[in-house]
Amino acid sequence: MFTIQKRNLLFALSVYVLCFYLTGCKKYLDKKSDQSFDVPESIESANALLNNFAVSARSYIFQANVSADDYYNNDAALTSMLEESRAWYLWQPIQGNITSTNWRFMYGKILNYNIAIETLENITPNAAQLALYNDTKGMAYLLRAFSYFLMANTYADVYDPATAAQKPGVPLRLQCGIDEPIFRATIQETYNQIVRDLTVAINHLPVSRTAPHRPTKAAAETLMAYIMLLMDDYAKAATYAEDAIKNAPPLIDFNQLNPGTGASFTMFNPEVLLHTVTSGGQNLITNNWKVDTLLFAGYHPNDLRRTIFFRPSSSGGHQFVGSLDGTISSTHFCGVSTAEAYLIRAEALARLNQTNEAMAVLNSLLTKRWRTGQFVPLTATDAAGALQTILSERRKELVGRGIRWYDLRRLSRE
Repeated sequence: MFTIQKRNLLFALSVYVLCFYLTGCKKYLDKKSDQSFDVPESIESANALLNNFAVSARSYIFQANVSADDYYNNDAALTSMLEESRAWYLWQPIQGNITSTNWRFMYGKILNYNIAIETLENITPNAAQLALYNDTKGMAYLLRAFSYFLMANTYADVYDPATAAQKPGVPLRLQCGIDEPIFRATIQETYNQIVRDLTVAINHLPVSRTAPHRPTKAAAETLMAYIMLLMDDYAKAATYAEDAIKNAPPLIDFNQLNPGTGASFTMFNPEVLLHTVTSGGQNLITNNWKVDTLLFAGYHPNDLRRTIFFRPSSSGGHQFVGSLDGTISSTHFCGVSTAEAYLIRAEALARLNQTNEAMAVLNSLLTKRWRTGQFVPLTATDAAGALQTILSERRKELVGRGIRWYDLRRLSRE
């Protein structure tokens, strides 16, 4: 729906290079009281860069959420929006030379992650530093992989094994030097890099959180599982998702949540494996965001997601209150959660014709989502029926995160 014009591409990347040139790869952290700069040459300084919550967790790209069909905007809301917001919602080309702020933000984030990675490459940790070193390295590689995953699924065509080696992906910035060549990698090269980064992340991240906002090994395993789904490698998708389920905390029992007037979840709740949130968009302002009526009708009255995720809006319809970020705003959770691992494994098993196993995984998730004593395990007579049911539950579970847009893209190949 959106083609990057060469002028926009060169301008956006020139902003990336200019920002680096002005700040300097070796003088990027906050000023100290003597007005000199911390030099990011230690594990602690690289870790401090990632601990900047605004860098690692906030202002990720929101276009996937805007483009998906989880919700609708009424005519009055659309009329008041900027052209770019309206165009993303309506799947229309953007007229003129508009450089997306989100594009610049994302490459700014990638610059930070590259700085942390390059800093760590020059350090050999001792035994006392090893845990912090591994945690920092794993987080930097995971966040870079996650950023390129979002960019590739927003600004490039859907992954197709038959054409991925020929079609353009996104520019891959893997170093913070200003003399690094700028070019648009192919889709295959883009995904290969994401897989390489996630492999490093899986090998370094801890199983348990080291701080509330820090990601875990299960986060990298879940994202890798979804990448394998996108690349049609269902056996690996099932394996990575299984590993993630084993390493993740237990699912939240929605019977223990209290749907009230505020957000349904707390920030850093147990199901959050990677905490990231989109930047705000006019389409996603609470009063503008109305859940799709057919989607809402698909929730059974005993399905607690009906009241945990939504509540009636004073302006009609139902608004979304189920962001795992723990807030109700125009910014939405877009990270990685434990529920995704269950859904990815169930889908992968169905695609591998393991019908009973796939439904068992799905039911283990749904028992935590329905009212106690009311859930009857779902069944399927064949893999096709299992897949249809799993995809339906996937949409109902992952609403409001932008994942629906990625699923629409990949499923359009079928």
